[in-house]
Amino acid sequence: MKGVKNRKTPYGKLTKGQRAVLQYIADCIKDGLAPSRAEITEHFEWTSANAAQVYVKLLARNGFLVLPEGKRVARCMVLTPLALETLGIDNVR
Repeated sequence: MKGVKNRKTPYGKLTKGQRAVLQYIADCIKDGLAPSRAEITEHFEWTSANAAQVYVKLLARNGFLVLPEGKRVARCMVLTPLALETLGIDNVR
């Protein structure tokens, strides 16, 4: 987790940790609802909810997630076609 804020990955490429978080988000969406930042934190047994926020923002910046603009809305993450292709998923719903 250390240094994740500064980790730069090429567009469309994921680190092991990024892939794990993206896979968890995809699994939750398949089950019907995107996870909250608190649920991501709990799943990965992190001590800070900020860690989940950093990963989510990084995945969005790298083109794997779309986040709502404006208000902070929990559970509104959407997987992009790039994320689906990277994870080998045809469709999440």
